[in-house]
Amino acid sequence: MPRKEIVAATFITKLINHRGVRVPIYESDMPQAIEWLEPVGHEGSGKVLESCLPTALYAPYDEVIWEADGRVTLKESRSFLPVDYGKYPLTILNIDGAELEARQIAGRVLYIPKGIPVTVGLPLVCDEVTHRELRIEKAEEMVPSMKVNGLYQFRWVVKDVWVDRSPKEMEAISKALDALPKAEEEAQV
Repeated sequence: MPRKEIVAATFITKLINHRGVRVPIYESDMPQAIEWLEPVGHEGSGKVLESCLPTALYAPYDEVIWEADGRVTLKESRSFLPVDYGKYPLTILNIDGAELEARQIAGRVLYIPKGIPVTVGLPLVCDEVTHRELRIEKAEEMVPSMKVNGLYQFRWVVKDVWVDRSPKEMEAISKALDALPKAEEEAQV
């Protein structure tokens, strides 16, 4: 019987920092930086990251550039095949939050770096399954003034903006949830 050779794919991403300060390189399941990227013009300013798993944070990109104005530019890889996150994926994007935001999604803690989308698969029986996207954004909020009674002032706060799934997806989720107890009852009989 011929032996099958297992070939492991790796995903190469070039990291470039134009911000003028060191930039932390994160992974979505760790709160500490796995590495630091020096600014352009310094030693260690451009690095090549090799990911072994297609679910790694930087795997879908050929290039990730931290711009001087604070933006993050992502150049998607043409050869990258999208990962199947199941029927109910959730994409999380930290637009205006801190450099690293933590959120508990489906019972697990995820760390979302600013500007880089994180996608996870959700089980059918979790609260977040009705949403397809979570955006972490700044919003202006009106609050009562602490000094003058009856006056209000504005302040910036970071808010989670949830984007719901389409009505067709919601209907499919509802049907699947309705069928769930029946399947459990049949299994017990």
